[in-house]
Amino acid sequence: MDEDRNVCALCLTDGTLRGWIEENGATDDCDFDADHRSVACVTIEELAEEADRWFQANYQPGGETYQVDSDPDSDRVYYGTEGQPFEEIFEEELGASDDVTDAVIAALPDVSDRDISKGAEAYYTDAHNFELIEAARAREKADQDEYWFSRRYFFEWEDFCRRVQFSSRFFGIKQKLDELFGEPAEYGEGPVKPLYELASSQVLYRARLMRDDLTEEALNASGAAKLGAPRPSGRRAAG
Repeated sequence: MDEDRNVCALCLTDGTLRGWIEENGATDDCDFDADHRSVACVTIEELAEEADRWFQANYQPGGETYQVDSDPDSDRVYYGTEGQPFEEIFEEELGASDDVTDAVIAALPDVSDRDISKGAEAYYTDAHNFELIEAARAREKADQDEYWFSRRYFFEWEDFCRRVQFSSRFFGIKQKLDELFGEPAEYGEGPVKPLYELASSQVLYRARLMRDDLTEEALNASGAAKLGAPRPSGRRAAG
């Protein structure tokens, strides 16, 4: 059985798993290279268990990706996952011969064929790639940062509108506008201008939506009483 065969640190290139064998292996002869005698060895089963712990501590199933067909006449979309197949990751980390790598991969702890037949899903599968957990977190943070940056002015404008409507209608407004649009001298720059110059004779009308008890009949009957503080009451003052 390959699981019982000895593999030595010399069979692996420098890395986490080779260091683990050097620290935890017992002096013995390697079963994969006749020239490796009286060296630090572990069984393939022991190395596979440690390789599994290392892998799951550093890798996770890759996030979904998609790519639109480059042909402008095609509407096909190709879906995939970030990262690499798990076999490639172990090949790179072990840096060993094909015999050693194949033996370790075959001995990785996973659900049995019987478990799979009952509906269990194998962890080590070719159905998707695996990516570094650190890389996935960095990508998620970058996506989140980009989202908040792109929405920053939207959220700041909403905050300004709430402040003007409900809390501070006459104080601190200029400072908030300057934070959004820059100094007043800069307001005229850009395609969307927040300020408009009106002629001194321009008449402005302030309107309020009519609904509930604010109907045309009610306004005609007692407009002054109905046009006090806008609803909901207690949140905004009259005027």
